[in-house]
Amino acid sequence: MATALFLLLWWLALFAWWIVLAGTSWAMLAAGAGVALLGSLLALAIRRRGLVNLSVLKAPLAIARALLLQLAGVRHPSSAYREFFFPAEGDERSRPGRHRP
Repeated sequence: MATALFLLLWWLALFAWWIVLAGTSWAMLAAGAGVALLGSLLALAIRRRGLVNLSVLKAPLAIARALLLQLAGVRHPSSAYREFFFPAEGDERSRPGRHRP
């Protein structure tokens, strides 16, 4: 039952993504259904062989969580701009005898 649910959810996600990218003509829907089936079977094979390393997803999930919290207004990131002095050619502050502010 868990395998069937896994395949169904992957197929729905891939088929929906195909519709978004390719459109809804009959030929595209038929092609999308077949490609989604192949993609979901590939996902099942990867899952069964244990080739999925979920620890790789920790950083993107943390970034997505922080972004969602920011957009929802729940949490505001604490950050501040810092000013650094970089002398540039022609900058009057870089001329001899001038002091940094």
